Amino acid sequence: MVKKAIVLGIFLLVLLSAATIYLLRARVVVADNVQGKIRPYAEQLAAEINRRISGEFGKAYTLYTTNFDSGDMLPPLFQPEKNSILWMGSLPAITPDIQPFDMVMASTPLLVDFLQANEDKAFYLPLFTSQIDIVSGEKKFIALIGEPEFAENVLQRLNLPYRKYRLEQEDDILRDMVQFQAVIAENTAFSKGALDLHPIFFTLAAQKIPLAAFWGWPNVQETLNLFNDDISFYIDEADAERLIKALVSSPLPDDIAKRVQNARRLVKNEYSLKRAADELVSVMKNGRNVQTKPAANSLNLDLPVAVGHTASGDFWLAQDLAVSLNKNGWNTALSYFNSFFKYRAAVNILMRGFLSVQPCMVGDVNIFYLAYPQFGEEVSQKVLDDVTAFYEESAKELAQYDAVATASESLARALNERGVKAYYIPQFTNAERFYPDYDELLKSEVLFVGRNAPYRRAVQIALEHKLPITIYGPHWGGEAKAEFVDNRDLRKYYSAAKIVLNDSRPEMLVHGVISNRIFDGTACGTLVISDYMPEIEAIYGDSVPMWKTEKELVNLIKYYLDPKHEEERLEKAQRAREITLKNFTAKQAAEKFEQIIEDVRREKTK
Repeated sequence: MVKKAIVLGIFLLVLLSAATIYLLRARVVVADNVQGKIRPYAEQLAAEINRRISGEFGKAYTLYTTNFDSGDMLPPLFQPEKNSILWMGSLPAITPDIQPFDMVMASTPLLVDFLQANEDKAFYLPLFTSQIDIVSGEKKFIALIGEPEFAENVLQRLNLPYRKYRLEQEDDILRDMVQFQAVIAENTAFSKGALDLHPIFFTLAAQKIPLAAFWGWPNVQETLNLFNDDISFYIDEADAERLIKALVSSPLPDDIAKRVQNARRLVKNEYSLKRAADELVSVMKNGRNVQTKPAANSLNLDLPVAVGHTASGDFWLAQDLAVSLNKNGWNTALSYFNSFFKYRAAVNILMRGFLSVQPCMVGDVNIFYLAYPQFGEEVSQKVLDDVTAFYEESAKELAQYDAVATASESLARALNERGVKAYYIPQFTNAERFYPDYDELLKSEVLFVGRNAPYRRAVQIALEHKLPITIYGPHWGGEAKAEFVDNRDLRKYYSAAKIVLNDSRPEMLVHGVISNRIFDGTACGTLVISDYMPEIEAIYGDSVPMWKTEKELVNLIKYYLDPKHEEERLEKAQRAREITLKNFTAKQAAEKFEQIIEDVRREKTK
């Protein structure tokens, strides 16, 4: 009996020890009141954490969620257990007291900022997908996000089988991929009124399925901003048809294929279960979120335009700079002023026209590029009265950056005089996209490409004097031949024109900023006529004719359209092209930014 009792005691002791170990392994448990659509994600996260730290003993945590949907909201007076974690969605329902929680995870960067304004304990942990590698190869299947009527019209016209889904049917979407070529998801958020992108889009992107959405300024489907620009946008029915045809083509066009690959990489790196677990384990072990140091050659270029606004000249200016930097060994990514996600990078270049009221300081080296300084606008809630006021305010605002680059030589000089390290980097052209490429179908006498604005004096003068001008751009009240020209085709329009008109915003005239329209037009071997700016004259001499009065402009246009002066027009255009290619290309701009980065790093190591 004694032996049996001893054996039984040992057995019970082993069983108790095993049970204790088993219980201690459960480092994270999901609270009972976590319900609704968020529970499967909470359980996946808890299971992944427990799998990783199963051999490490210590306190167990309880995971709570709130503000993802109405089924998982915490009661207002909720008191969590000890060792608790709160994962908050962005649904504007209630804001619980976060003080009792050991850790607080916020699903959007905006929510992190809001919570940290009250208590510095929140960190970013978005929704995620656990389905990264369930499909091999690329499928001829596309996902249209949102539901503009014309997208469905296009699918019907192209005879593409499709199905519309509500987000709660996400399992059906994955199951039905073999039956349909397109899916229309009616909205994007995890819950109505929230900013959390539904995880189904992460899953689709992870399977290399192209995502496409209607582009509408200025919101651009805020939840989609988590993808930066790694989805394709369309602006109207004709554009939707062009895009959908490209999406189902084989092979995919290079630009779309690049977005598809980038979207998958982004999901894997930022919106996967693995990444979510990495973030939470880091906090559990270190008491804070320990970020991996980005590679020294990583660079984030933050644009002044909204996600998807690829029609903007600012987008292409940044894109050309990024391509040139990449050729020199940099790993450059573009983000946008309204992106919820900013790439982690060692170097951050913030490109703007206005001073930055909300700085974007994500790099070890932070450079502000004032590519087209605006004058007389509201900056930091102050209206600037004159140039000196602009200089003073700029010096105060920009002192927080490691260095400043500006397309205004006079502003660079003024900033240096006020103790701010500033460099002059003018706007530029991409010589690989802008070159002589004549198309007979696009020929014109006088050409202007751009939106209508009060300062477009040259165009108005040409119209009033009934000169043979061809206009492309929005808001011209029927005067324009078309509202949009793809920047990738713009060289053909410039090359087929005898004269390209350039004008300058009042702020550009004040600060001496030369528009990249001059660099693009001259790179195509076309004569550019501009309003007068001494900075242009100093660089181009008379190879870019300029005007100060209405009469001078009319006379210049008539003079250079006269066949008797064609040889002179072509000679000046060629001379201006040589000047542009020698001094104002994206390659040269990239080299100047590299010099700034080198200077800053050298200074920081002293």
